[in-house]
Amino acid sequence: MEECEVLCSRLAIMVEGKFRCLGTPTHIKQKFGRGYTVSLLFKNETDLERGRIWITQKGPFADNHENVSLHNTTLSFRVVTNTPLQKVKRLHQPSAIFTHILSQKEHLHIQDFSVKHTTLDEVFVGFAKSKDTDAMRQDMPARSEDSIYPTESTSQE
Repeated sequence: MEECEVLCSRLAIMVEGKFRCLGTPTHIKQKFGRGYTVSLLFKNETDLERGRIWITQKGPFADNHENVSLHNTTLSFRVVTNTPLQKVKRLHQPSAIFTHILSQKEHLHIQDFSVKHTTLDEVFVGFAKSKDTDAMRQDMPARSEDSIYPTESTSQE
């Protein structure tokens, strides 16, 4: 996908033979991306645990984060920005994310951090997952009151 960003001026993503999106790489990432990925590097595991609590429970990211992962003394998570919740509006820009992290850098002993936009790979995986979710829905039997198609017992004579 990195090659697509560099070489292509327009991209299309197809799922089961149907176009799901078409546009520039930047447009696709902004429209279908799920926010920003943040990585925080801590000095030790105690600080890492305090940082995890700040991210998941107490801090400004508590209501709009996903995919928290820990590796050694690095904590990574995604800040979700494309939801209808009003609370999320304050984290819609990277500058707001930077401000919140910098305000806690000394207190939480954060050594280094990075904020990056959703990648095309992540957007593509999102479309692939939605295909899997749609397939699971089709495999589930519909309840009779939800069905829009007449059943045999309701046929007209």
